[in-house]
Amino acid sequence: MHLLSSLLLLVGVGALRKSRKDRGVSASNGTSGSRGMVRNLYTYGAPKTAIGQLENPLAGDQCFSGMRIVNKDKSLIYRVDIVPTLLATTRYAHVRHDPMFLYQDGTSEKKDCGWVGTTVERARIGLHDTGLYVERSANVRALRDVGRVALAISYESDVEKAAAFVRKQGFGMVASAVDKRYDEVSHLIQDPSTLDCWLTFEGSDNVGDWINNLNVVPTRFCGLAQRVHSGFRHSVMHIVEVPEFQKLIRPNLGHCRNVDVVGHSLGGSIASLFAACTHSNVRSGETGYNEHQHFHFEKLQTKRFDYV
Repeated sequence: MHLLSSLLLLVGVGALRKSRKDRGVSASNGTSGSRGMVRNLYTYGAPKTAIGQLENPLAGDQCFSGMRIVNKDKSLIYRVDIVPTLLATTRYAHVRHDPMFLYQDGTSEKKDCGWVGTTVERARIGLHDTGLYVERSANVRALRDVGRVALAISYESDVEKAAAFVRKQGFGMVASAVDKRYDEVSHLIQDPSTLDCWLTFEGSDNVGDWINNLNVVPTRFCGLAQRVHSGFRHSVMHIVEVPEFQKLIRPNLGHCRNVDVVGHSLGGSIASLFAACTHSNVRSGETGYNEHQHFHFEKLQTKRFDYV
């Protein structure tokens, strides 16, 4: 986060929003042999990702299930995590998703899909801290395990350490993909009792990430209707193109009962693009189909994996 001050000079900060309600529906992973889908998308402190709201192509109301989670502090003028406010002076928008605000007093507030607010707020760098998101997620039942396991381990690129941490929490590490060139990591974690899985993506923690963050030129991606942030597109492609991701993670997604995707900061944007591309209706021969092939998976027979 030490480079955020420079970033603000380029993209600006703002937090004026207006209200809208539009409820989303959940995508199901279906039966064996059907198309694999992301059940829930959980983003923490994610920036705006696309020109127009990035939508779920497989949902009738275009909403992703899950939550877009943002730390806020209650005060005379509310304080908010700085990263979701970035790009406020541009046409970029947040993902079409249910916002969830986590407050310093342990309370939370969930809004409906499509809500974009009316409150004037002050942006704060300290509210972007991963540990603070883990701490505040513990106060929301639906986020408790997501925060303490998936979010908490999402930056750990030492696979043995990550697996030991996950095991200690009572879960299993199925596989990890480490992009050594760009210092990125993705973990596939399974709940041994439900056989549901989390797929995690890492947020910004190096100069290469911030170079991508500053690449705000919009571009086409995966046959989606919206144009997406070029830097975020580069980041998601970097990790899904890693051989370990294609050999150890993508083929195993279909064996999870359900797949929930999780990411903090840049990782939230990567998670959003992963979910959107996985759900894309792009067809063979169309622009973006080659990208889609790195994300698409089939629903296979659910199983308990042998953990790392």
